[in-house]
Amino acid sequence: MRTIVKSFLLVVMLFATSTPLIAQSLISIDPDNALEGESLGVGISGQNTNFDQASTISIWFSQGSSTIYAYGYFPVNDTYMTAWFDLPSGAIGLHDLNVYNNIDGTLTLDNSFTINSFNPPELIAISPNSVQQGQVLRVAISGQYTHFNFQQGSNTNVWFSQGSPTCTCTNFWIISDTLLFAEFDCKGASLGLRDLNVYNDIDGTLTLYDSFTITPYNPTLTSITPGGAYQGQKLSVRISGQNTRFGFTQGSGALVWLSQGNSLIVSRQANAIGEKIGHPGSGITVADFDIPADANTGMWDVHTFSDIDGQLTLTDGFMIVQPGDWTSDGVVNFLDLAVLGNNWLEGAGP
Repeated sequence: MRTIVKSFLLVVMLFATSTPLIAQSLISIDPDNALEGESLGVGISGQNTNFDQASTISIWFSQGSSTIYAYGYFPVNDTYMTAWFDLPSGAIGLHDLNVYNNIDGTLTLDNSFTINSFNPPELIAISPNSVQQGQVLRVAISGQYTHFNFQQGSNTNVWFSQGSPTCTCTNFWIISDTLLFAEFDCKGASLGLRDLNVYNDIDGTLTLYDSFTITPYNPTLTSITPGGAYQGQKLSVRISGQNTRFGFTQGSGALVWLSQGNSLIVSRQANAIGEKIGHPGSGITVADFDIPADANTGMWDVHTFSDIDGQLTLTDGFMIVQPGDWTSDGVVNFLDLAVLGNNWLEGAGP
């Protein structure tokens, strides 16, 4: 009998020494990364652990001497539990996951969780960054870490702010997550700096402060070609302007006329060409005149009118002379031929 007991004990000892015990360990955390400043819940999995049986549990991330403790946890069973963290700003990089309980002791999963830098979306540029009053223009808006293209720009809005009235966004085109084009109508906008604002469902409202300027516009007449005519002549003239909006005139009526004192010569008709409606630039108006045979000779002022520019004047811009008298000295001689050769006149001849 004593021999049987000894043999049994020997077998038990051999089995115990040949079968290693499986130690408790942490095997995973999900998710295994987050942004600084984020609040999140994680799932923690263990092996041979006693999460549910333990009476005392602590959970924390560590990086060197820095620690971030969970503010709550819930054991689902002995090998799985959830925990909640508030991640502080600046705690960037790899962290160890640590779990302590009164049964398993302290368990560590090295370099298992990454805290990434949070790059907030921002607007960085608008080009061009100014517009003249009354202008319609298209601008390019650039962002960084933005999501302009999220779901093809769903719920995207673009606007200027700071003072009223201001420019109205009439349309926009999304090129990528960081670039969009927008068209603004600035008719009636007051002068000064504006903030640029872009909203979408991901980034929220982004603002680029004092980034856009509405400046006064100064439309001027720059030339008339030809620059003169003789009494009784019928001719067409081309009137050029800078920052003008000839094409924005609506309705009918006299748009171009000549004046000398109280005398007026009104064009038969006038048409704006060479400019996009509503966009200021080097606009051109073509006007047809019938110069009366008894019109006063000498220099005449040139006038135009448009709904946006109002009345513009080119002082002493046009000369009326007697037929053949281009020096306007009352005598037709070789000097008139010299003037005729230099200045005449792209369609203003007899």
